[in-house]
Amino acid sequence: MNTESNDIRRNWHLAETAFKAKDWRKALGFYRQIIAVNGNHVPSLIRLASIHIQLDNYGTARQFSLRASELPIGDLPSTLMLARQLVIFSEKKRLMDYLHALRTDAFTDCQALAELSVLLNSAGDVHGALRLVDLAIARDSSFAPAYYFRGNLKTFIGDAEGAQQDLNRCIELKPSFAQAYWALSNHTSRDGSIDAPGRIRKQLAQAKPGLKDEIYLSIALHNELHKTGDYENAWYALAYGNKAKRKQVPYKHQATLDLFSSLKRIDWQAMPDHARNAVAQPQAPIFIVGMHRSGTTLLEQMLAGHSDILDGGESASLITQLKRTANSTKEVDAALIDKLAAMDLSQISGWYADNNSWRQNGNRYFTEKLPSNFQFIGFILKTIPGARIINLVRDPMSTCFSNLRNLFNFECGYSYEQTELADYFVWYRGLMDYWRAQFPGAICDVHYADLVSDPAAEMQRVCVYLGVDYQPSMTALDTKGKSVATASTVSVREGIQTDRNQQWMHYQAHLKPLIERLAEFK
Repeated sequence: MNTESNDIRRNWHLAETAFKAKDWRKALGFYRQIIAVNGNHVPSLIRLASIHIQLDNYGTARQFSLRASELPIGDLPSTLMLARQLVIFSEKKRLMDYLHALRTDAFTDCQALAELSVLLNSAGDVHGALRLVDLAIARDSSFAPAYYFRGNLKTFIGDAEGAQQDLNRCIELKPSFAQAYWALSNHTSRDGSIDAPGRIRKQLAQAKPGLKDEIYLSIALHNELHKTGDYENAWYALAYGNKAKRKQVPYKHQATLDLFSSLKRIDWQAMPDHARNAVAQPQAPIFIVGMHRSGTTLLEQMLAGHSDILDGGESASLITQLKRTANSTKEVDAALIDKLAAMDLSQISGWYADNNSWRQNGNRYFTEKLPSNFQFIGFILKTIPGARIINLVRDPMSTCFSNLRNLFNFECGYSYEQTELADYFVWYRGLMDYWRAQFPGAICDVHYADLVSDPAAEMQRVCVYLGVDYQPSMTALDTKGKSVATASTVSVREGIQTDRNQQWMHYQAHLKPLIERLAEFK
């Protein structure tokens, strides 16, 4: 037994040395030797998953992660790494079960507890996330990042006052914490006792150029000046922040066009209809798609007012099943689409259903509100039985300007430069036209202007498309007690409003590239 232990320790040392040097092949050999001796060595299983992610072996990486998640929880660093992997594979239920089993009373690392809180929230358990971050603060009440994380969580559940208190506490403890200023600036209410623009400018003067701090602070300053009506200075803050952000985002304009073009090259009519041939599922997804900032969150919350529809939030489940089919961990690009077009896609239906079965709870439908899923409508309709697709259509300038002044938690590289943003919008509209021609009657278009001006009539029309009876509760927009973890979380809790569509007009002198490129959509 001691010999085995010594062998494991020696191979672990050699494996870790190779792993840190990114010598993946050598590291694989040593980790495999450990597993051959002890098949339940959790840290090695997690490392093997990480390496296969690097080697673009999706299926193998996923299997190692799932295997590790079934074993007794190991050390804290391994726990964090495994949790991150489960997020990559969109294994939300597995992630929740794993984190709920944690003996958190034994954890003293506040940073780790805070990160676990963020990961648990990404799985949809905001209240569990709150318990973890509360524990982090109980461990160290001076740990500023925990107040930032808790402030965001309170924002998601609609506790605006509590959120602002936590975010201000974060700033008190660490005045240079740039993200806290940005998070505060997204709240529509203002503390009149605080000179928000003044304290942001003070931090901006101290921020190092080229780092994320200046981005968050610049956008925060824009938001605060916008509230005061100082639109000229607000614009310069926004332009500076977007320019700095764009430098850090590896967005490839041509690659996006190539992706959209590859989707149009597929002979969708000749592709086998796996959705039609698959066994019907007890619960079907409603994919809410469109441009970001087009009203998708509002529509999802209205749909969730129906007794047969579950609010599923933003999920990458579809994308992960496409990657799983292609056995690739890379971003979906033209090459991956071409690969998928030549493959047997029959397994996607079952995989998707298995990945989402935990969300059933007796509901007939659940929402999938990841706007960029508009790219994959062909795959949805060919592989997922019972799927419905609702496309949000909003005024082009309002949509694009809202993208321009928003910092996304994920990378939307096109949204930080006017020409690239306008091109992306044009390509989106073109791809939607293509999908409608390929699948007549399969897509329900909802116009944001109609949704906010006559919500009852528009939701009645949506219900006809879904095949359910309209319920007046759909227009009540009751978000009390619900978590809304999107960029629209603050605005959607303010109810159905029509006064945000023309905000861009305050800045029209600076928006010439957008105005000219989008003129065709008037």
